[in-house]
Amino acid sequence: MQHTNADQAEYWNSDTGQVWIDYEAYLDAVMNGILARLLKHANPEPGHCILDVGCGTGASVLAFADVAGARGHVTGVDISPKLLSRARTRTAEAGHMNVTLLNADAQTEPFAIQGFDRIVSRFGVMFFSDPTAAFSNLRKALKHGGRIAFISWAAVNNNPWFFIPRDAAIARLGKPAPADPMAPGPFAFQDLNHVSKIMTDAGFRNVEAKEEHVDLSVAGSARDIAALAMKIGAAVRVMKELSASHEDAAAIEGAIADAFMPYQASDGMTVPARINVFSAEP
Repeated sequence: MQHTNADQAEYWNSDTGQVWIDYEAYLDAVMNGILARLLKHANPEPGHCILDVGCGTGASVLAFADVAGARGHVTGVDISPKLLSRARTRTAEAGHMNVTLLNADAQTEPFAIQGFDRIVSRFGVMFFSDPTAAFSNLRKALKHGGRIAFISWAAVNNNPWFFIPRDAAIARLGKPAPADPMAPGPFAFQDLNHVSKIMTDAGFRNVEAKEEHVDLSVAGSARDIAALAMKIGAAVRVMKELSASHEDAAAIEGAIADAFMPYQASDGMTVPARINVFSAEP
């Protein structure tokens, strides 16, 4: 299947996608509070038809399918066949008959015109090569009176989950070449005004954008976070670009664990985070 966002398809179908599958239960728990926030802002109702963009391994699909009920339907779309395969397994295990999972590029997929009451996404819309074109395509899929609601990360420096691994790698290896902050990636939508303009240019009305605080509830220890950070995320990118040795990797992992220790409690960890919440009407 050819995608406009072919590089993203390759990335999420690579070892990165497998890490998400391997750590699925752990990451679902970490992101559970953010999913609850998305449900609140999207405000789906029983009987709604819902499109979940960048649905990954299916946690958000299952949550929205519970609300939509037997009279409603949820279509989950993702660019990664690997992640969708896991989502299909989870959906079948949950016994949901009101779910369709689609391997497609939401930027160009010809969705049914005015086919959905809600379009939602939890960290799934920051990776488009042409976000204005992508949101224009999504807008056409919303019914009159419908609503899009999605969540992205706020600035990286306000999110210890990301900046601690990044800074540990930089302290050991030095800074990599500067990257375009608006390029497709986890923080492409960190600027509220930038994203609001994209939405307006794509034809959306009544765009609402705000930054919110949320706590990430993390099971286990600081060392568990460090182990995950050595498999996916900012530290991995820095280490790859600057050719880290095994000794470097061990030192970075230890530094990450040490930096997360202040968030440790007897029953796990609470890591503060900042997210951006967007909503609009077609």
